[in-house]
Amino acid sequence: LETLDDAVKHNHIDIRTDLYYFLALVYAELGDSRKTFDFYNKYSVLADSLYNEESKQRIDALQVKFDLESKEEEILNLKNEKKIQYLVRNFLIVISALIFIVLLILIQYFRIKNRAVQLLIESKNKFQDMFEKHSAVMLLLNPKTGRIIRSNAAAKEFYGFTHGNETGQNVYSISTKSDEEIAGILQKMLNQKQNRFISSIKLDNGQIRDVDFFATPIMVDEQKVIYAIIQDITDRLHFERELTILNNNLLERINDEVAKVS
Repeated sequence: LETLDDAVKHNHIDIRTDLYYFLALVYAELGDSRKTFDFYNKYSVLADSLYNEESKQRIDALQVKFDLESKEEEILNLKNEKKIQYLVRNFLIVISALIFIVLLILIQYFRIKNRAVQLLIESKNKFQDMFEKHSAVMLLLNPKTGRIIRSNAAAKEFYGFTHGNETGQNVYSISTKSDEEIAGILQKMLNQKQNRFISSIKLDNGQIRDVDFFATPIMVDEQKVIYAIIQDITDRLHFERELTILNNNLLERINDEVAKVS
């Protein structure tokens, strides 16, 4: 923008330029070539000077405009850069938070998993300890083959198994029932449709005993087996049979006495 002095100077130059041009035309009409040339020459010098001044002002104005636009572009770029930095920072914060949450979940998952494994091991050890030391006769059976997978100390003593040979036995060989009956009973136990049956079994010494089987399927080492508890009921059944005979005899005697009296 021009100052007041620059504007006055610019107007003065414009007036002088117009005056020199007018005088050059006047002297040209008068036929004075010398003065015509002098005034036209002065006009040309001032006109060039004015043109150069205007060109300089235009260039300065363009420079100012360019500087302003450059500043505005620089400010816009800074704003965009800050915005991008803000978005990147927020993105990193969110990612860091998610990673932290995932790590917490994984840590908790492995803690729970380790605890579950520990509890499973403890439960397995307790079952094995109970299985081995319990006074009741206990067997683990393969439901498909009827083979005895494991027996506790009470079972070894009851059946007369020698060390290790119980795993070569199966319920087919020790039971007096037919193979078809035993297979059907095992399948019912596996499907939990029957968990009890009474049968006569052969001990290792050849003796026949009456037993009551209580069984249920369980998972052992990722294998489904039948867990059976066997109770010897031979003496109880013998006593019940004798009691039945005595009752029948007593009833017959009573009937006979009644018949005599009548």
